[in-house]
Amino acid sequence: MRNRSRIGAVLCVCIVLPSLLLACGSTEPVPTAPAPTTTTGTEPTTEASPTTEAPTEAPATQASPTEAPATDTPPTQAPATQAPATQAPAATVTSLPTPEPGAEPAYDDQDSPAALLASYVNAINRQEYERAWEYWESPPNPTFEDFQAGFADTESVLLAVRPPAWFGAAAGSVYAPIGTLLLTTHTDASQENFLGCYIARRQNVDPGGDSRWWLYDATVNPAPDDSSAAIMLVDACEQVPPPGSTEPEYDDQGSPVALLASYINAINRREYERAWEYWDSPPNPTFEDFQEGFAGTDEAFLVVSPPTIYEGAAGSVYTSVPAVLMATQSASGRQAFVGCYVLRRSNVDDTPPEWHLYDATISELSTGSPGVDLLAGACPAP
Repeated sequence: MRNRSRIGAVLCVCIVLPSLLLACGSTEPVPTAPAPTTTTGTEPTTEASPTTEAPTEAPATQASPTEAPATDTPPTQAPATQAPATQAPAATVTSLPTPEPGAEPAYDDQDSPAALLASYVNAINRQEYERAWEYWESPPNPTFEDFQAGFADTESVLLAVRPPAWFGAAAGSVYAPIGTLLLTTHTDASQENFLGCYIARRQNVDPGGDSRWWLYDATVNPAPDDSSAAIMLVDACEQVPPPGSTEPEYDDQGSPVALLASYINAINRREYERAWEYWDSPPNPTFEDFQEGFAGTDEAFLVVSPPTIYEGAAGSVYTSVPAVLMATQSASGRQAFVGCYVLRRSNVDDTPPEWHLYDATISELSTGSPGVDLLAGACPAP
């Protein structure tokens, strides 16, 4: 994709979901995430879905404090035992530069599509443009100087994404389309929102080869009416199966965002036992109670701001993921929720590096069409 308008420094994502998102069951740490921009190359023709199953996702934004009026926790589902929010210091990646006072910590992780985008936006927010440039397979600008100049008036970017749960494979590669909303604050304090689709790519040939994800292509434009509505992420990427269609199964606990996408996928496919098993300590006393909580839910749609802060404690790593959830209810139409999921994985040797849902604090919104800007304050500050 080519830089358009002031796209040079924007990109965010967020999502919305129903009562299925409540649930809690412990007490401990929590974190947050950032956003990127631009374009390049020709999009790959996507087909079959590699890796495993497939769900849905969405974008997030920063600034704009439209907050979510919390009307209790979503119906049916054990009352959420509000998760204590301490969060997480960076746990993944290589050693990175020490941030300036007040700057967000450096984050560099190419292990998943969402983590790659979060790293890209993190580099932009820290003005580490050379690092941002290097995440591209074929950078979107003729020269690095042109690329850097595109962010001259960018103060910060809030990233919201629809988590990828559908992948395409071709010619020894795997491609992941990521619907993205970028909420950008300019140096003159003005704000501008961008909507688009990033394509991430990794090799799928040699098991011992490079497994990192790279930015392959992107189509990003100013959001219609400068909107930050999470619902726009539903069709931000043309390749993603639209709502209402049968979702392929997606089951991936390799990253926090992939786990949340898998959870929503299980709910949309009515595979409640699988959804229940993603929890460390399920939010309801019995599986029957948990399943009953989704009795009126036809479909759920998720938008998140990928986490960039991780915290370790007692043999575990924790992170917090701001989320916007929209659910279509058979009796009452669309409902929207905003909240914070706390995820955990073991950090002990010889333990599978799988993430699990550890806790959640979710509130219902008075509107069925929330903006991703709500993601900015959904989780306690680090």
